[in-house]
Amino acid sequence: MRNQLTRRALFWAAVLFALWLLVSESAEPVHLLVGLLAALGVAVINFGARPASGAPVRWLHALLYFPWLCGKIIASGLRVAYLVIHPRLPIRPVIFRHKTGLDDGRAILLLGNSITLTPGTVTVEASRDGLIVHAIDGEKGASVSVKKLENRVDGVFGKQEGGS
Repeated sequence: MRNQLTRRALFWAAVLFALWLLVSESAEPVHLLVGLLAALGVAVINFGARPASGAPVRWLHALLYFPWLCGKIIASGLRVAYLVIHPRLPIRPVIFRHKTGLDDGRAILLLGNSITLTPGTVTVEASRDGLIVHAIDGEKGASVSVKKLENRVDGVFGKQEGGS
């Protein structure tokens, strides 16, 4: 059992180091050393960690979710750019509560992070009771976007097929 955990930790350290190489785009010795130490550090910290309980991740949905989220981020970024360069600066900042139907902590975390990654919105607080979200363009449009994100996140964790 211990040998299997060690192999799994080394496997994930190698995966993380490969990701580091892709993202850092540097072959300088100091960057390679930092990447290797970071990858090993994360693997050691998580060595023997138990997988989170809850609904299983539907990997195909997860792989489809991230490009979809990138599209939403780009569209939202363009909307924020329009608001900022508009002569009247037509922003309507609000803070609102979004009651979520998600009960898996990982799903709530993914939803909150996805909201924060989307320009013009920030998750101020996330809990099983719901999310508190700040949006610069009014509550109605932001709450519809948050609900679409929630439907997709729900699909990633195997509850439903995901929204549009």
